[in-house]
Amino acid sequence: MTEDTTNAVQNKLKNIANNLHSQGSISKNVNVYFTATGEAPGKLHDNPKLHKTGVPLRTKVNGRITQQKNDRDR
Repeated sequence: MTEDTTNAVQNKLKNIANNLHSQGSISKNVNVYFTATGEAPGKLHDNPKLHKTGVPLRTKVNGRITQQKNDRDR
């Protein structure tokens, strides 16, 4: 993939979520959750599995770093 399609996908998701909200299928909070966009990509974290041989890693991705959340925390 040579181009970043993030904005196009976010716009499609926003339209779908807004339509569902206007039909009463989802609440305002769920609509905000689905349409939240952020300044930063998700962050990859790893936790070592200390109880296993070779200490493999369990990966986690924090994808909820959004502008709405940052504004709410201020």
